[in-house]
Amino acid sequence: VKFKPTFKDTDLNAEVFSARRSPDRKHFRLVECESCGIIYSDPACNPSLLASLYRESAVNYGEQEAQIYQSYAPILDIALKSLHISRGTFLEIGGGNGFMLKYGIEHGFARQIEIEPSTDAEARFALSSPNASFVRGIFESGSLPAASVSFACFFQMLDHVPDPFNFLKAVYEALEPGGVAVCITHNTQAM
Repeated sequence: VKFKPTFKDTDLNAEVFSARRSPDRKHFRLVECESCGIIYSDPACNPSLLASLYRESAVNYGEQEAQIYQSYAPILDIALKSLHISRGTFLEIGGGNGFMLKYGIEHGFARQIEIEPSTDAEARFALSSPNASFVRGIFESGSLPAASVSFACFFQMLDHVPDPFNFLKAVYEALEPGGVAVCITHNTQAM
């Protein structure tokens, strides 16, 4: 056990839960694997309750969107150099209102898709591209046709996924041969 829980399961509700909130040091029990050093919640939130909480979560980082975009775009630029296929579909998973889809538009992708469970994020989705779309839901195997995505990205959300292995497998399945996926995630060693 790395850190004891700082709240009870009964405290977990839409009023206190948001995937996009300022750090408040509220968390489940966190454990560290003695073999690889990964830190994770154990026990974690029930996946169906988690999906419900994400659907009800609010998007409240609007003032930070420009800063977030400026932080992530250079990393996408590096990854884009590895893409040696046509720029078909640009996919962002779990990106709130889809503001990062602007990157896909600016870099010549034919289609841009945001997959995000939040109802509030869907209401805030406002891109001027006719080729941009919002899919409200949890990304999983079958969310998109196999081999249909040229470039996928997901930022600071892998630690929110109940089953990271199957999530990454679903991303892989959605990628075209030669497609690229970019993940930025938390690192407890600050590296």
